[in-house]
Amino acid sequence: MSDTAPGNVIGGSANQANYIVNGFATGGAPFLTDVGAFTGSASFYDTFDQCGNVFQWNDLNSTSNSSRGVRGGGWSINDAFYLSASFRYTVDPSSEFSDVGFRLAGVAVPEIDPAGMGSVLALVGGALGLVERRRSKKE
Repeated sequence: MSDTAPGNVIGGSANQANYIVNGFATGGAPFLTDVGAFTGSASFYDTFDQCGNVFQWNDLNSTSNSSRGVRGGGWSINDAFYLSASFRYTVDPSSEFSDVGFRLAGVAVPEIDPAGMGSVLALVGGALGLVERRRSKKE
């Protein structure tokens, strides 16, 4: 974490984000970058580009008003203040902007070794057997 405004150089340098700095975006061209383009600037949770690139929709609080919140700053902004997690503004969800989007997060599911599958099935079967025995003792 840093209180220093990030730079905007793609690559492995720390404290970098995709946004306009002093009138110039990364490489002098203000466009979107692939997630992970700033390899030296991972978050505490090892995610990338949560600040800069695009403002991300985040407001799912079931309120009836027509606007929803976004955070994180977009590539088109020219001030690091808007990258901070505390900055939030609202947008009409039916509007379209080139610097507003969303993030899809997946969970890696470990593969099960077929050789160990018998052990897993035996464990599950044993647990079900214990439950069945307890149920029969109570009746």
